[in-house]
Amino acid sequence: MEKTPFHILSVEGLPKTGKTHLYSTAPGGIGVQSLDFGTEGVIDKFPDTYFDVREYNFAYDYTIKSRGDEATDQADRIKTDYWAPFNEDAISFFADPSISTVVWDTASEVWEMLRLAHFGKLMQNPQMQYGVVNAEYKALVRMANTARKNLILIHHMNKEYKDVD
Repeated sequence: MEKTPFHILSVEGLPKTGKTHLYSTAPGGIGVQSLDFGTEGVIDKFPDTYFDVREYNFAYDYTIKSRGDEATDQADRIKTDYWAPFNEDAISFFADPSISTVVWDTASEVWEMLRLAHFGKLMQNPQMQYGVVNAEYKALVRMANTARKNLILIHHMNKEYKDVD
């Protein structure tokens, strides 16, 4: 039995450096899970490629710093409104025979969303409790492997400023 070749890639770059253009050249149908909203105009340059773009208007209160009702309420809201739909869409893309490539744009925001769905805040979370969060993230990535789909994880970079003596 012939196995379908696939890749899991992490693509990092500064804004406006061609990350969306790069993933638009991937093989087969492309399922895009976007938290970045940068696909307009770029994917239009590829009229022969099938795109299924799902956008998540991910919003949260970044001022929550401690455990308590606020963090718990935010975790519940993030889990229901954002993480559950994202997770369901990822699973459906991995199962869809018309999709050969799945893109998380940006993967760092996917990681943030998952942490918020568990903790309700991003700072001062107990390291001992990250095992479940890490396992859930890894399980989604491993689905790409099991499904033999390309998975492209887009990350933004920032300019690095160094002190010069």
